[in-house]
Amino acid sequence: MISGKRKMSDKSHTVDPKIGCTEMQLRRYVQVNMSLYKRSPGDIAASMMVDAYEEMNNDNHMQLAQQKLNRAKWILSEYCMK
Repeated sequence: MISGKRKMSDKSHTVDPKIGCTEMQLRRYVQVNMSLYKRSPGDIAASMMVDAYEEMNNDNHMQLAQQKLNRAKWILSEYCMK
């Protein structure tokens, strides 16, 4: 980072849907979305659920949809229900 600004090419705030992620990676994803994009944890989880619903329409993406739903449930339980 130069002068405290994040480069647009920095992908540290993304979670690759094709592979698993650690709790720390998911926390980082939520924190960056909250600070950089001004989104609430509920908004982040809802967005993941919409993406999962769209992927359920394609049989080949059912496992990706399940991963996104599990990540959304974790976000809700960690950030919205405590």
